[in-house]
Amino acid sequence: MSLVRKPTPTFCPKWTVLLVKPMLDNDLPFILDNINLVLNSNKIDKFPSETYAEETGTIKTKDLFFENGLLKRVRLDYAGGTPNLTTNLTKIDSDGLEIEKSNTITGIQANKWRGVANGYNRGRSVNIEITDAEEIKSIMYDLNIESEVKT
Repeated sequence: MSLVRKPTPTFCPKWTVLLVKPMLDNDLPFILDNINLVLNSNKIDKFPSETYAEETGTIKTKDLFFENGLLKRVRLDYAGGTPNLTTNLTKIDSDGLEIEKSNTITGIQANKWRGVANGYNRGRSVNIEITDAEEIKSIMYDLNIESEVKT
């Protein structure tokens, strides 16, 4: 096994990346999985490690922009965990100020459509935030977009 040190990337000066030359199975018989090696403060760490993270995982989608719409329902397909799904809708009020309304569905079932509460479903952009899901397979939503045709 040989390690080749690459220069530190300019966008992330804390980490130095090491390339690991591929090896045959009989070179080191105790290696069971492929791992990534990272040099951090003159110490070689491996990723992923066996250390369990106690923090909750959160993923947030990008904003989906539309002029005027109604978010009717959402469906989350996942495996593992007991996730909560939050829809964050933004809209412009009568004074021209942007308002964000959030609606959280706790303990959402996998692959089941769930409606979005009235008062939290109309706006001009939406993003979806999911916490405590181990593996997210898909996020689906039912959105009616209203538009005005000018002639």
